[in-house]
Amino acid sequence: MFTQRSSLASSYLTGFIGWVGFLVIGEMGFALGMPSVALLLMGLACAVAQVTLLRALFRPLGMHRHVLVGAIWGFVLGALLYMACAYLRPAMWTRPVAWLFVFTYIAVPVGAFLSYFHRDDQDYIAAAGGDPRKANYSRDAHWLEPFAFGLVAYLVAFLPTTGADVFFKVCIVGALSGVFAAGASHFSPDAWKRSWPLLFAMAIFAGTVQGLASGWLFRHHAEQLRLSPFLHGAIGGVLTYAMTLIRGRQLSMRMRDSVV
Repeated sequence: MFTQRSSLASSYLTGFIGWVGFLVIGEMGFALGMPSVALLLMGLACAVAQVTLLRALFRPLGMHRHVLVGAIWGFVLGALLYMACAYLRPAMWTRPVAWLFVFTYIAVPVGAFLSYFHRDDQDYIAAAGGDPRKANYSRDAHWLEPFAFGLVAYLVAFLPTTGADVFFKVCIVGALSGVFAAGASHFSPDAWKRSWPLLFAMAIFAGTVQGLASGWLFRHHAEQLRLSPFLHGAIGGVLTYAMTLIRGRQLSMRMRDSVV
C-alpha cells in the first residue's frame, strides 16, 4: 500500500506528513502562538483538502507532465487554504505574512512530490509490464523508514522532557529531520556510504549542522529540557544521520550484490 509512493494511501500520508509537520515547525520558528492540537487538526484538514483536489484533477491540471506544475498548483492551493483557515480562525490575520509563507511553503512541495512520485513510479511500473503490483520499487520502497529513524533519534536525544506539548514537537521535528537526512543519503555517492570513516564524518558534520538548527526551534521550551536545546538538537541530528546513512549503506550494498 505504501511501497508505491504514488498510491492513494501514500499521497494522503505525504500530505499529512507535510502539513502537520511543517505547520508545527512553522509555528515554532515564527513563534505564532497556536496550540499543537489546533495545528494538528488544521494540518489534517489541509492535507485532505489538497491531496483530494489535486488527485481528483491530476491530469486536467497537467500534474503528470512536470514537477513544476505540481509545485505551481500547490502554491495556489496553499494561498487559498490559508485564507480559508484564517476565515475560520481570525487570529491568523494578525501575522498574515508569516502564516502565508508557512502555508505556501508546505503546499508547494506537497504538490511537487505528488507529481514527482507519480512520474518516478511510472518507470518502475513500465518495467513491470504496466502492473503496479509487480513493480520493484527498489530502495524507493523504503521511503518511510527515515521518519522512524528521526523520530527514535530525537526521542533518545530529548527525553526525558516535561509536558505533552514538547513531546509532540520532538516527535514531529525528529521525524522530519529524518527526511532531510534521507535526502542527504539518497543524493550522496554510494561509495561514501560504503566507507565507514566517510559515513561517520558525514553523520557528524551534517547531523550537527541540521541538529543545531532543529534545536533553535525549541528555544522557547528551554526550561522544559534537561540540557541546552541546541545540544539536544545536535545529538538528535547526529543520531538521525548515522542511522539513516547506515541504512543507506545497507541498501546500496544490497543493490550492488544483486547486480553482481
